[in-house]
Amino acid sequence: MKTIPQTVYLTPSYTPQEGDIVLHSHEACLRDKKKQAENFRHIEEQSNMMHAHRLIQPIKADVVTADSPVSKGLAKDDDLFVIVNPPYPPMTTAELDASFDLPFARVPHIKYKGKRIPAYEMIKHSVNIHRGCFGGCAFCTISAHQGKFITCRSKESILREVKKVVQMPDFRGYLSDLGGPSANMYGMSGHNKAICERCKRPSCIYPQVCPNLNTSHAALLEVYRAVDALPEVKKSFIGSGVRYDLLLHRGKDEAANRSAEEYTRELICHHVSGRLKVAPEHTSDAVLHLMRKPSFQQFYEFKRQFDRTNREAGLNQQIIPYFISSHPGCHETDMAELAVKTKRLDFQLEQVQDFTPTPMTVSTEMWYTGYDPYTLEPVWSAKSQRDKLAQRQYFFWYKPEERRGIEQSLRRIGRPDLISELCGTNKPHEPHKSYEPHKSYEAYKPYEAHKSNKPKPNDHHRTSSHSERPQEEKRGRHRRH
Repeated sequence: MKTIPQTVYLTPSYTPQEGDIVLHSHEACLRDKKKQAENFRHIEEQSNMMHAHRLIQPIKADVVTADSPVSKGLAKDDDLFVIVNPPYPPMTTAELDASFDLPFARVPHIKYKGKRIPAYEMIKHSVNIHRGCFGGCAFCTISAHQGKFITCRSKESILREVKKVVQMPDFRGYLSDLGGPSANMYGMSGHNKAICERCKRPSCIYPQVCPNLNTSHAALLEVYRAVDALPEVKKSFIGSGVRYDLLLHRGKDEAANRSAEEYTRELICHHVSGRLKVAPEHTSDAVLHLMRKPSFQQFYEFKRQFDRTNREAGLNQQIIPYFISSHPGCHETDMAELAVKTKRLDFQLEQVQDFTPTPMTVSTEMWYTGYDPYTLEPVWSAKSQRDKLAQRQYFFWYKPEERRGIEQSLRRIGRPDLISELCGTNKPHEPHKSYEPHKSYEAYKPYEAHKSNKPKPNDHHRTSSHSERPQEEKRGRHRRH
């Protein structure tokens, strides 16, 4: 058991190995949360390495239950050690294909006795085409349980599953999703695998797209077209979150650049079920840095492309942005500015979420310890109900019942200049810079701190009408990218 990858065990002694990483002890972390933050940096780095090292944490015997065989004969002050073996390597395409070829029933467990399950209804006609995500979003757990390296199913395996889905009795010709942890990472990996094998970066695309990353969307377009060619398929939609920073990226590979442009148009014209989900998550660069998300300027640019393509194709589709309040490092002033910027874009937000700590994420470590694990700089988090509600209310500036609280908040934080814009009818135009793709790649520095026009009646930018009451969405993190 002690030699099985991805296994954690408790032992009174161990034989040191080359490359072992000894973490601060459990007791030291309880006394000093900065040490816990330091520990987590190692945990995340090793979970994202091709060839990871063992992690070892000392722990006092009295923490272990008295009936544990490991603690027998030990005094309460004696040391034990938690050993975390390195994870398994990423699956191969053949292994992933084999796992999906197993005879799954594709129906809920019999214990539900025919009850309608909303989550199942959403995904029953969907097909997962790859595993892993290299986005590295700070609030997401995917890298902890799937890793950052992408393993793709073969086109043949995907088509075999689609052919099973179209035989389902309630299938009407529409696939709800051809996706994965992210919609558009299929077929992407490093050009030079030797570089990937040494890499510790938790993200291949933040703060900039790695120059070693193959960002071609050509293989993904092949899959879409092969699926759409099946006579039983009327339309295949993309329900997974789209990484628009990958679509906007322009590198030295002109073929990859052209494939991104081609993918963007095909996605918008043929694979959107009326609403395209994207996740800018915030508008503040300081908050986005802590989230490991691109600048909001990129959302402006992608929205321009989305709107232009819709006009050219004669379509009237919506772009639906997701946002988070109360993320570590986010203050009321950041939320006030988010409300202003999204109002100027004529959004009434409905896909929103208040930050919820999730085990094994950088964001949760910042929330718990009060430090950024990579810089060890202090990070403030809204934790009390009062502080969290003060931030969340800005999502709903258009609701009359929220306006009094927003006015009071704006006066308290010294931004009364925004009252007329958020709580009145004034909506001045906000000029913003065009997004310019990075011309060159700067060395990744993971430890460096960064410190009134009326809407048109049929404006498709609006996410909900005044008569609709948006709901705060409860959903899994795998849909957010």
